[in-house]
Parts: sequence; C-alpha cells; structure tokens
Amino acid sequence: MKNIRLFGIKNHLKLIILLLFIFSNFRAQTCGGTFGNPIFNETFGTVLSPNQIISPPLVAPASTNYQYVSIYPPNDGQYTITNQSGYAPWGFINSLDHTNDASGTYGNMLVVNASYSPGEFYRRRVSNLCSNQFYRFSAWILNLHGAGTNIIKPNVTFQIRTTSGAIIGSVSSGDIAEDSTWKNFSIDFKSDINSNAVDVVLINNSPGGNGNDLAIDDITFSPCGPSTSISADIPNVFTSGICDNSQAFQLTANLSTNTFLNVNYIWQKSSDNGFSWVDLTIPTSNPVVNIAAGSYQNGDQFRFIVGESANILSANCQVISTPITIKINGYPAAPTVSSPLNYCQNSVATSLTATGTNLLWYASATGGTGSTTAPTPNTSVTGTFSFWVSQVVNGCESPRSEIKVNINANPNAPIVSSPINYCQNSVATSLTATGTNLLWYASATGGTGSTTAPTPNTSVTGTFSFWVSQVVNGCESPRSEIKVNINANPNAPIVSSPINYCQNSAASALMATGTNLLWYTSATGGTGSATAPTPNTSVAGTFSFWVSQVVNGCESPRTEIKVLIKATPSAPTVSSPLNYCQNSVATSLTATGTNLLWYTSATGGTGSTTAPTPNTSIAGTFSFWVSQVVNGCESPRTEIKVLIKATPSAPTVSSPINYCQNSAASALTATGTNLLWYTSASGGTGSATAPTPNTSVAGTFSFWVSQVVNGCESPRSEIKVLIKATPSAPIVSSPINYCQNSAASALTATGTNLLWYTSATGGTGSSTTPTPNTSVAGTFSFWVSQVVNGCESPRSEIKVNINANPNAPIVSSAINYCQNSAASALTATGTNLLWYTSATGGTGSATAPTPNTSVAGTFSFWVSQVVNGCESPRSEIKVNINANPNEPIVSSPINYCQNSAASALTATGTNLLWYTSATGGTGSRTAPTPNTSVAGTFSFWVSQVVNGCESPRAEIKVEISPEPHSSTLVDATICNGQTIVLDAGSGFKSYEWNTTPPTFSQTLQVSKVGTYSVILTGNNGCSATQSVNVSAGETPTIVNIISTENAIEIIASGGNPPYSYSIDNQKTWQNSNVFTNLKAGIYTVFVKSQLNSCSISVETAVIFIPNVITPNNDSFNDVFKIKNIEYFPNAKIIIFDRFGKLIFQSSDIKNFTWDGRFLGRILPSGTFYYILDLGNDYKKTGWILLKNRN
Repeated sequence: MKNIRLFGIKNHLKLIILLLFIFSNFRAQTCGGTFGNPIFNETFGTVLSPNQIISPPLVAPASTNYQYVSIYPPNDGQYTITNQSGYAPWGFINSLDHTNDASGTYGNMLVVNASYSPGEFYRRRVSNLCSNQFYRFSAWILNLHGAGTNIIKPNVTFQIRTTSGAIIGSVSSGDIAEDSTWKNFSIDFKSDINSNAVDVVLINNSPGGNGNDLAIDDITFSPCGPSTSISADIPNVFTSGICDNSQAFQLTANLSTNTFLNVNYIWQKSSDNGFSWVDLTIPTSNPVVNIAAGSYQNGDQFRFIVGESANILSANCQVISTPITIKINGYPAAPTVSSPLNYCQNSVATSLTATGTNLLWYASATGGTGSTTAPTPNTSVTGTFSFWVSQVVNGCESPRSEIKVNINANPNAPIVSSPINYCQNSVATSLTATGTNLLWYASATGGTGSTTAPTPNTSVTGTFSFWVSQVVNGCESPRSEIKVNINANPNAPIVSSPINYCQNSAASALMATGTNLLWYTSATGGTGSATAPTPNTSVAGTFSFWVSQVVNGCESPRTEIKVLIKATPSAPTVSSPLNYCQNSVATSLTATGTNLLWYTSATGGTGSTTAPTPNTSIAGTFSFWVSQVVNGCESPRTEIKVLIKATPSAPTVSSPINYCQNSAASALTATGTNLLWYTSASGGTGSATAPTPNTSVAGTFSFWVSQVVNGCESPRSEIKVLIKATPSAPIVSSPINYCQNSAASALTATGTNLLWYTSATGGTGSSTTPTPNTSVAGTFSFWVSQVVNGCESPRSEIKVNINANPNAPIVSSAINYCQNSAASALTATGTNLLWYTSATGGTGSATAPTPNTSVAGTFSFWVSQVVNGCESPRSEIKVNINANPNEPIVSSPINYCQNSAASALTATGTNLLWYTSATGGTGSRTAPTPNTSVAGTFSFWVSQVVNGCESPRAEIKVEISPEPHSSTLVDATICNGQTIVLDAGSGFKSYEWNTTPPTFSQTLQVSKVGTYSVILTGNNGCSATQSVNVSAGETPTIVNIISTENAIEIIASGGNPPYSYSIDNQKTWQNSNVFTNLKAGIYTVFVKSQLNSCSISVETAVIFIPNVITPNNDSFNDVFKIKNIEYFPNAKIIIFDRFGKLIFQSSDIKNFTWDGRFLGRILPSGTFYYILDLGNDYKKTGWILLKNRN
C-alpha cells in the first residue's frame, strides 16, 4: 500500500506545491543567498490533539486525480491529510510532521498512496509571479516505510511548466531511502519576462503495489536574489560598536551580482528587534542611505529591500537583506580609585593604581594625552598634587577620576624631660612626652613603635634609656631620648621592740639607729616625720610605730616598733544586790576576777583575800566591795549590796466565786505580789500561774494562794468556787422565709429570760427580740438562749431566708424600626415575664407587645420577671421608629464617549447602596463604574441608608455616545506606481490623518502600502482612531473570454476579487462579467479589482456569422466567412448538408472561408448546417442558405 503524507493545511488545507525548479530558457539559475518573505509557506495546518486526526481534503485551486479518504491509511491511488503517519500493519513509521509546531499544536502532512500506474497525480497553477525575478521552490519528502522493508521506494518528479504546457524546469527525487528522515528538494529559477504564472505538476515515477508511500510537508516559494551585505562609512558601528549616536553615517547596499534589469532599493529601519519596519526611503536606484546623527539608538536594525524597479513594491518580488544591528556601547564609568593618597616627604612612593580597563593617566582634569603608564608621585616637595585616570572600554573612554596625593612634611622630635630619677622598687609612672600620636621605642633606631608609653622597671638599679617619636599627618618625627636612673634603696634602721607600758603610765620618745630618720604611723603610705613620737599610754593595747632612714634621696624600708600599753583590769563581776529573807541562811560573797581583794568601803582600807558572809538577823541593806589584780595592776572596786527583806502578809482574796456549768471561767485572782497558787492548804509547789476553774462539773471546789514580796513568801489564803448546772436551749421554729424588701415580724422562741444573738458564739445577748432585715437577699442566722439561775443556756439557731428579688430581665434596647416596616413582638431574657406600658404601677401582662411602626418616634416598654414568687425591677425597652430618608441627590444623565475612561458613579447621601434595577436585587456599597465599551443609555439606581432605613432609589442615566466609525473606510490594495484615495466618509465633525504634517480632510491620497489611521470626531464630540491597511495589490488574470456573435463573457481569477469589467477603454465599468447586445467588432477587455486599480486588458472580438451566401462572383456574399474569426486561433468549423454529409471543415483560421463548393463544384441552392467551436468554451450551431444561379 502507498501513502503520501503532506503536512498541515490551514482552513481546509490546500496543497500549494509549487514544485521544483522553474527554469528560464531551460537553463538552471541559482539564488545568491538572499530571500524575500515567502509567497506562501504551506504547512498543511495544525490540530490540537497528538492523537491521529484526519483533516479535510484539498480544495481549489489544487486538483488531483487521486481519491480523498477520511480514514487511515489510504489505499492505492488515494490520499489523506493527517498529523500522525504511523500504521504498524503496513510498516509505516510513526513520524510527526516536519514543521516546528507551536507548543500545544500538532502539524499535518499530506499522505499519498501512489497509484499502481506511474503518472501525474497533482497539478496546480501558481500566478502573480514577477517577471525577471529569481525564485526558490522547496519541499520536504519522507518515505513512510521503515528501514529494511526492501519494498518499492517513492520516486517523484517535480515539473514546472508554462501555461501552454512546455516544461521549463524539472527535478527528480530519485529513490527515497527508508531511513525515517525527511529529505529536502529545492530549485532556483528566474521567471519568464513575458509571463507571470506557471503550472506545478507532480508525477509518480514508481509503480504502485508494495511500497511507494510518502509524505510531503513545508512547501515554500520565496523570491530570492544575489548575496547581499551592508557596509557603513564609520567602522565598528555594527561590530564592536561605537560610543554614542552623535555621528552621522552612510549605509551602502552591496550585491554580489546584479541580476536585475533595473535595480531599486528601499531602506528600512526597525526599533523593536525586527517586529515592525519603517521605510527610510522610497524605491530608489541609489544604494546609499544617510543616517542622521541622533536618529538611531542601540539595538536599532537596518535592512534594505532590493528588486526590479517595476515591481519592488510587490511582496512577491522583494528580496530582503539580512538585518544589521546598531551597537552603541555607551561610555564606561570612571575608574574606581582610592583618594586621597598620603605620603610623607621624601618617602618612597609607588605607582598609582585604579580599577578599570585600558587605563589612561593624565596630569589635568581635561585635555592632554593619556598615558598607559601609571605615574609615581614625587615626595621631595610637600603639598597636595592631583592625578587623573580614565578607562577605555570597547574604544570608548570614560570620564576621568581624580586621585589626590598629599605629601606631608615630617614633624620635629617630641619634647621630653630627661633624666628621670627613681629609687629601686619605687612605683614608676608611664613616661610622657609632648607630641602627637606618640610612638615609643626601646632603641634609638629600628624596631616597631608602640602607642603605649612604657613604665620604667625600678626593680633593678642603673641608668636606662627610652626613645619616643611623634606622628603628624601620618609622618613620623626623629626620636627623643629619655634617660631613667634607678637608685639603690638603703637598709631599714635598727630598733628595739616591743616596748611595754602600763595604761596611763609616763612614756618616753621612741629611738632607732639610722640616718635622716622618718617616723610613720603605718607600715606603708603616709608622710614620714623627722620627730620621734612619744607613745600615749592612756589607752591600753599594742600600738605600732614605723621608722625609715633616707640615704641619697632614697628611703629605706620601714622598721616596726611595737609599744604594748597594758590595760587596767576591769572591776570584778558581781551579782548585786543579793537578797535574803530575814533570818534565812547566808553564804560567803563571791565575785568573778583574779586575785580578788575584799573591802568594807568603796575606797581606802586594806583588801582581804577572804570573802565575807552577810548577817540576816536584821532586816535592811548592807554593802561590800571587791577588786582584782591582773598583771600586777589592781582594778577598780565593785560594790555588792546585800538586802535582808522582812516576811510579807497572806494575799487578800474574794470567796466564794460562782460559775455556771460549762461557762467560760476566768483565772482566779488575789491581791498580792508574786502570787503562788496551790491546790492544798499546805505543802506542794506553788505555781505563779493563776488556775482557771473547770466548769464542766457542777459542785464546790477550793484553791489556795500566797504572795512573795522581795523573794519572801507569805501564808496561804483559801478561795471557794461554786459551779452551777447549765439550763437547756430555748425551743425555736427555723427556717423562716421572706422575700427581699418584704415586711418581717420579730423573731420568737420558747424559754425564760431570752437573750438574742447575731452569732453562734460570742457577742452580747439582747433581751429585745430582733426583726429580720429583708433589704438584702440571702440566708441569715439568729441565735437565742435562756437564763435560769443566772446561767445561760446553749443558743438555738433560727435561719431566716431572704429570697433575692430577681434582676430585671435582659433586654436589647434601643430597638430600631423603619417607619411602616413590619415589627416583631418584643422579647426579653427572663422567667415568667410581665410586660408594662409604664415604669411603675399598672398590671403586668404575660403577652409581649408588638410595636406600632406607623408613627415615627421613640416609644418605651417595660418588662419584669418573677422568680421564686418575687418580681424583679422593670427593664425599659426603647423602640425607635425611624423616619425613612429621602432618596440620594444625583446628577443625571452622565455622558461618556464610547470606550472612554469612566469614573465611579457618585451621589450625595449617607451609606449609599447601588443597584442595577429600580427594584429588587441586593445593593452594593461599591459605586459602579460604567462600562463604556457599548454605546447606549444605561441606568443605575442608588439609595441611602440613614439610621438603618433605606431611602427610595434615585436613577442615574449614563449615556454612552457611540464613537465615530466610518463604514466607507475599508482596507484597500494599491498597484505599483498608482495612487488611491482613502475616503473616511462624510458626516463627521473633523478628520485628522496620521501624516506628517497631519492632514485635516475627509480623503487622503496614498501611493505606498502601509497602515494609515485617521482620528474621526463625530458631531457628539466623541473621537476615535480608525486604521486602514493599504497592501500591495495583485493584478487579476483573464483566464478565458467566451465571445459569441453578440456577447462577451470574461472569466478572471487571481488578484483581489471582486472584479469590475470594461470594454469601452475604461470609460465605464460594470460588475457583471458578461457584455450583451454587442455588435461584431474588435473589443479590448479590461478587468480590474474593485478594491484597487490593478487591471489587465486583452483584445478580443465579437464575430459575425452570415447565414446566406450567393457564390456568383459579384463580390457580395460570394463566400461564407465569419468576421473577426482571426481572434480565435483555436476555432474549428464543420459544415453538413441536410443529410448530414460533411461538406466542409477547418481548424485553421487562415483557411476558414467556404465558397459553397464541394469537391471543387458549386453546390446547388439549399440549406446547410454548421457547428462552430471557437476554442474558448463557446460552441455555436446554425444554418446557411446557399443560393446560386442554378
């Protein structure tokens, strides 16, 4: 089986196979390498699915004797159009089309299964070629069979024929290998100077059967020409680039060979990377164009169109050079430098540096010649010196950067004080000098200076040198020397220590052996005195004194002298007074001390080492004294008083004491001092704590008490305690319930001598019965007891429950309604609600009221709740009946021009709501912006909301006035060198065409292809820009003229239909292609496009056929001759007699006359019949009356 696969034709796929190689004079021509835009590029269209899809068949003007099938694969002698070639049963490879399709699309191809018999299988005429123009035809072919199948290979001949059938070019593909590779075949040719059309014929050279299946895709047909190039009169403008656009330059169009008879050029420029092009010149024979300074930018592209002067404006005849791109590098930034640079006078400088490319160094900010060698600053002279540097990138020099070099003068050496003297091991301070940014060194030269001033080490004696310099403006001065002398310290003086003194004894001045003694009160610090101190003995203790000696200005270490001042011992510690009861046994006196001495007087006398014993027989106070001796010193005397106290009387008591059983008893009391309590009349140990009687048991109990005065105890006094039995608690009724704030009665209980309390214990009972307070809710307790025989019973509790009045119900207030709106019954949160029409009084209703909204105003309602039988306070509910607001104030109508920018609508009101209808819908708080894309009157509505009430809606009409549009201004085509008139039509207020300068008229004459636009302003004040495309027109082709004896029918194709026709030298035109009621004669037929003035003319004739001949040699009607038959070279005629016998025939218009003879003899009179075929699809039958003298 066989397939040809040709790729995707768009819009019902038409195969335009301008097949190969158009030859001129049967001699192959070659394109030089430059091409114009393709006349066509047949890709056979695309589909949107990767799955195999069958597309519609070929359409006119293509024709084929193969059968289209909408299934895959086609059989022998059939074709189809599809996007996938694979068919495994026949061994077809699975190939996509050859086109580089856009993402998401899948290209088609034409798939052909060749017929069993070799021969033509496709034909198509290609028109509107330009004369004397080179063209290239190209197509891609694929063998659909995979490698190794060893079947019949496709072999196709492409023929280019004249319209009369002569072969003017041919190429054969040869056997196309089974390598799954698309093969390209192309041919270059020069068109016939006398013709603008060719026929393309496709011939299958291989027999059908097993194999010979192929696909064809990407057929292109483009004008071509010699190799082209563009040169410029300034270098590098298209290569390495120039610095700016300040230069004018000249471009020259170069052709490798001039194949044109009358070559013309059109220069073009693009500023959008080749997306659109603007003509710089009209067609001209001058290959040079001047580009003005400042008229170009980086990235602008230039190209030229080249072609014959007669048809260079036709896209089918243009060859376009490869664009060249302007490169403007711009100026680089100035180099990066470090400035200022600082040097010290006479220091070594290095060459200057900068960051940049191809640096140039200058001695001034402007002018001069840059040097590529970086300068080295001269440091011999102080001051500030400037250098400048630029960089050169792509031949463009940057601005200059300035480098300032400061040559700073060297400073003087610092001012110092020298020598400096220290004693060994003395505290030294950091060295100092007068200067700036000092640097300290350990040597006169070399080393690294330290910014930290050194502190001399005084631990070693000797003379040591230090050096210091100063740094000013980064420059270091000479060094100054500082000498430091470390002198040795003398030994400490020789002393005698310790020295002992008794407190308050006489002391002598201290002494030591040494030179220039200095006396101190501390081991370190302080100021030494040359006067030896005398110790102060008034204060006991050990006191230190220090002494040093000074030799050669250096002070020795200090020697310590300790002076011990022994303290006078303190008086002995004694216990005084000592108390004895009269006649009690006394012991010897005692004291705490060392070597005690006892005296009978405060002073004087001789102390005894034997302690005395006091005499207690006589009451009174007696004194004794005692001292102690420590380290040989006697202390002051301590007095000891001995008090002999008299025996006291028994305490005074109250007896008997009465208590009720279990009552709280108090501790017993008695009048006396230092009482001692006993549980018996004698014996036992008295307690200083008074006993508290135990009242838990009824009965009589005894207690005894004595007193101690001055440590002496009296006789005991008896106290009797009587415990009486406790009565029972009163009888009560509890609990008692009240509502809050209700009237309460006095409490009651059954008992004797009742006492009322507010607590279970404590407090003071009241004989007045309490009445509960109901003002506060809660449970409150009262207690009551009875008194019998002076004893109070336990308390009985009476609980009084004061039930709280419930809170007022929870309500929502105020409630807002709009006037005349539907209201709901009022609600409140509570139990057993009661509704009122006043704040107080009245009778509550259990039915909630519904507010009346017919009258605007504020109305109050009250509600209470009842909980546990108690009614709460009333809550007020305010109901606001708000009057409905007026509709918003609007401005209407609002006018816009179609497609103009509109603003959001506005209205004067509060909380506006916008609607698209007069009623219903949901309002939007966002004001709408009218859509001006459609002309007409549109309504919007707006209301306002005040206090939650919405007003009636106000209507805003928006009138969108239509933008002006001309129905007469349509795309047009133009023929070479001709001028057409673009007419924007009447009825507009103003016109402005985009010409330079603008044209302010209804019409515009144009002679070049392009897009023209006009700003139309209508009488409504709205303006719009309308564009019209003027493209290069194509001349129609007169395919056939069917001429009869009274009519002409013209068959035209190509160009830009519809057509107009004329046969009176273009004086009048008609849209019909048939002219009738014509007289015999010669006519020039004109055909032109109604869209432009592209016309073609052909001469033809209307014949005259006589129907009578009289062959009598009188020069009138002697022969049958058709007038103007010479205009029909393919005409044929046959003449029969009435029996059908052929009498005369001719196909040579030069021998188209019948003289009434047959076989040389004049035929008798009679009627004869003819069949006339003019060879232009017109045939005519008729009769001829022959009359002769016979």
